[in-house]
Amino acid sequence: MRKGATKEQIDHVVDRLRERGYGANLSGSEVSVIGAIGVLDDDKARLAEQLQSLPAVEKVVPVLKRFKLASREFQPDPTVVKIDDLYTVEWAYIPHFYRPFYVFQYATSIAASSLFADAVLKGEPGARERYLKLLSAGGSDYPYELVKAAGVDLASPAPYRAVVARMNRIMDEIEAIQARR
Repeated sequence: MRKGATKEQIDHVVDRLRERGYGANLSGSEVSVIGAIGVLDDDKARLAEQLQSLPAVEKVVPVLKRFKLASREFQPDPTVVKIDDLYTVEWAYIPHFYRPFYVFQYATSIAASSLFADAVLKGEPGARERYLKLLSAGGSDYPYELVKAAGVDLASPAPYRAVVARMNRIMDEIEAIQARR
């Protein structure tokens, strides 16, 4: 996207992608980058031309096949990674796991992030702005207070229920993949 593209212009591009059945992954701060996910090879040129014609689009850069080495097209056979038994206890050698509340901080961060991500992906009004404001606050206050001001109260059950719901969805996806084999 061009520098200074508005939220409406970005949303317009994302909407065009979703209308065609593709996913969209947004990133960037000064310049927004939209990754189109699932674009079929025979549709790439036409889609690129249509997106390039939009006023806020700076350029369209297709990802070439040689950069898709992890795809089923490149490696169609299922693979299994064998992990040596020695590595199953490697976590025990990481000393910062033993500091007070270290793992708890990760767990609460993941819980809050899950709620933020759900709100942003659902397009809830103000969700993206609240999240960006949280990030820009840095260490200006206690993390709990910053996260709460952004709309997630870690003292309530909501963020933890959201994590459990997300993990249930992921497990359902894994089970569906396994069932197709």
